[in-house]
Amino acid sequence: MSPSAGTVTTPQTACNNASNIFGPISISLNSASVITGQDAGTWAWTSGPTNIAPVGANATVNFSGQAAGTYVYTFTTNGAVEPCTNKSTTVTINVANCDPCTAGNAAPVLDTTIPRRFCDDITTSLNDYAPNSGPNASVLRWSTTDVKPEENFVTTSRVNDPFLRYLLLWLLL
Repeated sequence: MSPSAGTVTTPQTACNNASNIFGPISISLNSASVITGQDAGTWAWTSGPTNIAPVGANATVNFSGQAAGTYVYTFTTNGAVEPCTNKSTTVTINVANCDPCTAGNAAPVLDTTIPRRFCDDITTSLNDYAPNSGPNASVLRWSTTDVKPEENFVTTSRVNDPFLRYLLLWLLL
């Protein structure tokens, strides 16, 4: 009988930050949350921005300080007896900078297909103008002023005064 390479749960996610404060920085490849039902075998790095070898009995991979990107690891059984062959399976791990305090420098994109001049009733939501979320978990908020905007948030996404100026502010909250 051929050995079983098990069943993997993929993709997995990890952070490349200095600590676990924003999410897990290491993945134990032999944990039940990654692989189940496998026979004896070993893990190896297959592809990704950096070759990070699994370490220890749990085949732990630590991504702290490593490049963000997609990493692939292959589990290969090692107990096949002829005429059977060893089996392999792969798991994908998506690694990112999870620090919400790192907003980057890409401002939200204004959707210019939404009308910006009105004659009568305004039926457009302010959120329609910038439909995507802020970069790296930053928060987009509407305000009526750029002076102390955190004290002047627009609480509804509907414009009720067509003569009032509205600003889309990119804030780290």
